[in-house]
Amino acid sequence: YEPVKLFTDTWLREYPYDKSLRYIQAQWQLAAGQIDNALETLYALMNEMSTAEQGRYVREISEIVDAEIARLSEQQAWQPLIRFVERLLWHEPQHPPYILMLAKAHIELQQFSQAKALLYSLQYNEYYAAQVKSLLAIIALSDLREVSVALEKQREHYLVNGLVNNNKTIRLMVDTGASISVMSTQYFNSIKNRLAPTFIRNAKINTAGGYVDSPIYQFSSFAIADYRIPDMQFVVMDLENSGSKTNGDGLLGMNFLKAFNFQIDQQNSRLLLKPR
Repeated sequence: YEPVKLFTDTWLREYPYDKSLRYIQAQWQLAAGQIDNALETLYALMNEMSTAEQGRYVREISEIVDAEIARLSEQQAWQPLIRFVERLLWHEPQHPPYILMLAKAHIELQQFSQAKALLYSLQYNEYYAAQVKSLLAIIALSDLREVSVALEKQREHYLVNGLVNNNKTIRLMVDTGASISVMSTQYFNSIKNRLAPTFIRNAKINTAGGYVDSPIYQFSSFAIADYRIPDMQFVVMDLENSGSKTNGDGLLGMNFLKAFNFQIDQQNSRLLLKPR
């Protein structure tokens, strides 16, 4: 790259506004791993172009940025990623994808106040509202300390009370062998009109009696004590003796529990939850 650098530097000293040579300069900067310098050159060129010509540079900048963010994320290099995205925001101050990426990096570093300030700037953007809500929920969980939730012992099983959509109480049997939580058809039919869950898909569920086809529905939230998970999904299926004192209204599976370091205190019938 040195001969190319020498050539472009020499030429641009004489003709500093030559756009073709400045574009070549950006290419060797990129090839030499000077990502920040290449982006500075491309942003400067883009700003000098007509609106019709800017699309090419927008696409190229986007490809470079996506690749660099993916590389830094894979390496979990969160501080360099923050510096990289902050520089991008200098050029595009209100670009939501950059703001979201910056918030995610701050969350990884447990810098929650910085992340919340960034997310609040997007909370009224309808297109990104779901992502903002999800990230704020992660921060809310991290702000909470370990809690102890009462369990109801039924023979060798335990039942716990939860809250669906911050509205309806549900009694679930704790089942660490279930990858996804289950709601009985009987209970689902009693609340579906009021809570209006979203149908996600049909799935084949492995049961003691073999595989059965069952729908999966998503609720806006599910909570146990102070811990609330957004966009909680339940398989809806027939359960033997559902609603009874012994079996409750369904199963609490790992799609909730995996968010925590959890432990069942059998001696005191308590569920201990601590955010990961």
